[in-house]
Amino acid sequence: MERQNINDLMVFLVVARERSFTKAAAKFGVSQSALSHTLRQLEQRLGVRLLTRTTRSVSPTEAGERMLQSIGPLFDEIGSALDGLNILRDQPAGTVRLTAGDYQIQCYIWPKLRTFLQKYPDIRLELDVNYGLQDIVSEGYDAGVRFGEQIAKDMISVRIGPDVRFAVVAAESYFASRDIPRHPKDLMQHRCINLRLPTYGGLYAWEFEENGREIKVRVDGQLVFNTIYNVLEAALDGFGFAYVPEDIAKLHLGTGRLHRFLEDFSPYWEGFHLYYPSRRQSSPAFSLLVNALRYSTRAAATTPWRATSGTVARLLREMKRKGIRFRQRNASAIRWQAHRSPVATAAADIGWLARRRSIPSPPSVDRSRVRSVRLPARGHGSASREAKPGPCHRRRHRRSLRDRQSAVLK
Repeated sequence: MERQNINDLMVFLVVARERSFTKAAAKFGVSQSALSHTLRQLEQRLGVRLLTRTTRSVSPTEAGERMLQSIGPLFDEIGSALDGLNILRDQPAGTVRLTAGDYQIQCYIWPKLRTFLQKYPDIRLELDVNYGLQDIVSEGYDAGVRFGEQIAKDMISVRIGPDVRFAVVAAESYFASRDIPRHPKDLMQHRCINLRLPTYGGLYAWEFEENGREIKVRVDGQLVFNTIYNVLEAALDGFGFAYVPEDIAKLHLGTGRLHRFLEDFSPYWEGFHLYYPSRRQSSPAFSLLVNALRYSTRAAATTPWRATSGTVARLLREMKRKGIRFRQRNASAIRWQAHRSPVATAAADIGWLARRRSIPSPPSVDRSRVRSVRLPARGHGSASREAKPGPCHRRRHRRSLRDRQSAVLK
């Protein structure tokens, strides 16, 4: 087969898959007229019309669809075979195309790939921001990102993050003069910021859970966006309630710009997964990228226990129920301290607060995990030493603990 015919067939495959001369021309880096001329010459040589062209769309004819189904997989296998030769290189190379939402890219993909791409400079990555449930095979992507429950059975999936939970948030400027929602259905009486889903074109119904039963609430409001970060910005500006992931709201919750509601009704969803076709022959570059994104549940299980935000939230709700008042910055300090401090300090702080205010204490702490503490080295050198806390150290710790607690409480 002549080289010209092979190039023309590649042009036909890209145009037929993209259904657009504009997108195909952008991929090849040539003009639309040049691609159209190439396809006309191919059709003349074959004596068959391959594409139906209109002013707004391009679609394969019956003959074009048959050719697409027959030669498309062959060209894909050739591309995979060429990518497989990269294993013989000193450094892995190749292009990997991923499709995911902006939230997944910002919170789960880019933080891990920032150092990965610096380590492998010959690997090129193309990230397509899309909220739709795309067919990655027909669209030409190597992999996509979805919730675990949304992945088809014939796909291979790799977990890239922990379970996800959404939060109902609003700025004080909005709810200061309005009733506080006590149940998800109360949101129907408020202005809410909607998110439009591109796959079906409808608005996202907010999903809650009560006593193991799913509750879907269709809210209404002045604004509708198609990206979650715009929804968050509108909530910060006081345009109503928003339903956003905890990861992107926690910073503003800590500073007091946003407040959370209906936390007891917010369920956990299975975390995000990277998925790709089971029949795909993985290139070395793609395999390395998958390993870099993989979420290690084993590492999370072996990490020393830290006081969870759920434990602190339960104590804060109990304080509110008993009428114990606290400043917003103090509540933020408690949350920060319990999330960041080692288990001994966090458990001691919360336990002291529970005894002082007569609220339930958190679960008992396994002291075997905090049997020794790391103290700064004395004398020469900068090395640190492991030592068990003695009586003097415990007295100093109690004094410093009381100082911190007096600063936290009102």
